[in-house]
Amino acid sequence: QKIANPGVHPGDMTVTYVENNVKYDVTYKIGDRIIIMKNNYHAKKAGGKTKKNEVQIFNGNVGYIKDLNSERMIVHLTEQGDVEIGRGDWKDVGLAYAITCHKKQGDQVPYAIIGLDTSAYAMFSKEWVYTAITRASKFCAFVTQPNAINKAVKISRVKKKQTWLKEFLAKFKMVEITGGDD
Repeated sequence: QKIANPGVHPGDMTVTYVENNVKYDVTYKIGDRIIIMKNNYHAKKAGGKTKKNEVQIFNGNVGYIKDLNSERMIVHLTEQGDVEIGRGDWKDVGLAYAITCHKKQGDQVPYAIIGLDTSAYAMFSKEWVYTAITRASKFCAFVTQPNAINKAVKISRVKKKQTWLKEFLAKFKMVEITGGDD
């Protein structure tokens, strides 16, 4: 935020949160890149007051803050357009200047810089390397220890793949198609 949206502007809102007995401040500013961190199935389109103006927003949606006051923020989300978020739901809006691969929830960004450290043993696997690489649509850079990628791609954390493909196909009646004239 200090690099991409620097300075102090009239209307900036600083909110204090307490999570797991840890107190921290977040300053929201117009133009901030944000991520939605919790699903909301009854959010309102900006300016909408009726139920037909409801829109669903989801964990991992990204956008930016268009307008802000002490009671609400208007965020422009890539997929949903302009959405109004009331002050009580600000805890579900995070700054998104740098986010984890998992927070992207299967979405992509043009460029990704991936930190890969052998000390993160639980995520150190070929599945995680694949997840990280597939988040970037144009370019992916790894910042890592020497030989860490070579080690990671040799480790699989998936013991058994469960695709349910056999059960899925069993639901359909199979019909043999021949090369006849009918």
